[in-house]
Amino acid sequence: VCGLAAGKLRPEERDRYGQRVVDHFSQQAHRPYDEAETLEDVRSQLHVVRTLLKMGRYGQAYDAYFGGLSNALYYNLEANAEDLSLLRPFFTQGWATLPGGVGEGYRSRLATSAGIALAETGEMDEASAVFGAALSDELRRRDGSAVRTSLCNISLLLRWQNRLAQDDRCILLSLNVATLTGVDQHVFKSRLDRFEQLATIGRWADAQAIWDLLDPMGRNWSR
Repeated sequence: VCGLAAGKLRPEERDRYGQRVVDHFSQQAHRPYDEAETLEDVRSQLHVVRTLLKMGRYGQAYDAYFGGLSNALYYNLEANAEDLSLLRPFFTQGWATLPGGVGEGYRSRLATSAGIALAETGEMDEASAVFGAALSDELRRRDGSAVRTSLCNISLLLRWQNRLAQDDRCILLSLNVATLTGVDQHVFKSRLDRFEQLATIGRWADAQAIWDLLDPMGRNWSR
């Protein structure tokens, strides 16, 4: 592990020892990700992702990171600095350029994770750049679900910067895209984001109107 971290191994040694590290930590028992309470609960998988990145196996590193581990780092642990340390090696040309080495549909997912962690740590310019790169890619691919997510993320970033008029435009666009997708979960999430925005700026009557649409949709959604 230390040799891989230091980057001093020859390529053949890196691949041989790296695979041993991946195999070892992949076999370690750990708490379910949605029950993680400390970084120690996800330590084995952190070693797996970092080792795969050192080996240049970006696709496998994405598979090891996204989903269980990424959700635990964000939702359970709020470990944004740790999250960024994992994500940075994917972005070899800087945050504004989507990563290579992973499937086309996965690039914007990594960008979304990075943008959220950057925003949470106060790096607003970098977050804006990575969200913009993600949105551009999603529009090119006509991925309505991902476009909706990026618009919501950008609207929240604008709200944190007190750019409320631009925030309003983004959140309305997100709601329109969600409606066009026809996916109930997307509609619920966009209505929830719109409700939060209206409540935050004190537009109580409008917030109530959105809540009256939102509340009957229930709560049986994925995490």
